[in-house]
Amino acid sequence: MNILESLRTHPDLAVTRQGDWADYERIPRLKVRPGHRLSGDTLDFGHVATFEETFPVFGQIRTASEHDELSFQMGIPGDLDMALFTLGPVMGFRHRQAFTAATNRRP
Repeated sequence: MNILESLRTHPDLAVTRQGDWADYERIPRLKVRPGHRLSGDTLDFGHVATFEETFPVFGQIRTASEHDELSFQMGIPGDLDMALFTLGPVMGFRHRQAFTAATNRRP
């Protein structure tokens, strides 16, 4: 929800339906603004910054605790989920590529 809420202010997107996330009928809906193009380069879901901030700390803790077998794991929402929840079924599929590119961005 936090990621989707942050997209409300994205310059290429406009809110078409307000919502408060109380249920599936009250999910906010956005659309690509007329004359704009949605690109993965301009979508930031925050997972790269979160990784860059937390992975070094994880490494320090793993080393200090002498548990080298521990693996780093981080949840990342799927591109299709993000596209569909943001834009709805028709536009979500139409603009999925931008969400895929943003999801697959590497540090």
